[in-house]
Amino acid sequence: MRNLLLSLLTFLLPFIASSQPMSSVAFFPENWAIPSMDNVPENSGWDFLIQDGNDKPYYVFGDFNGDNFMDEAWLLMHKKAEVWGLWVFLNDLAGGYKSYVLGGMGDDFSNPKVLARCSIFECMIYSFGDKTRLCLYDDNLNVIEQKDSEYDLLGFGVFEVGNIHLFYYNRQNDVFEIWLDCNADPED
Repeated sequence: MRNLLLSLLTFLLPFIASSQPMSSVAFFPENWAIPSMDNVPENSGWDFLIQDGNDKPYYVFGDFNGDNFMDEAWLLMHKKAEVWGLWVFLNDLAGGYKSYVLGGMGDDFSNPKVLARCSIFECMIYSFGDKTRLCLYDDNLNVIEQKDSEYDLLGFGVFEVGNIHLFYYNRQNDVFEIWLDCNADPED
């Protein structure tokens, strides 16, 4: 009986583990790491989040590509001072993860883009559920496209500044696109 239970547990463990957030530390790209929480400035965005009980303001998880498995997003620091990046690790359903860097700040981020010119400790990331109405705007702030999200979104913003950018995974092109919530003011 014990051997049967152990065999069953061994068989089911990958399925159980894949439905939970992973520990991506082993998957971080070379020269990238979790920011040191010893350096969080007083009265920074992260300081306020930590005071509110969020002890990992650099991390969120959600089903960012609609495959019903948990994916992760991390704000990571590069070994070079003041260089940070927003990384997404999509669960590949085989025990691994495909990584995407969505942008950041520092000399390594002319491509894909600079997300914000601020300290990582002012950056906020969020996981939004599905069914958010998404909008794309032209240069004159006219809506050029709208759609409803089908799965979780990754939100990025700067503490107490403007709108949150919503990253929506485009399955067809295997890229994350930046949208805004149609209910937000596009001028913020």
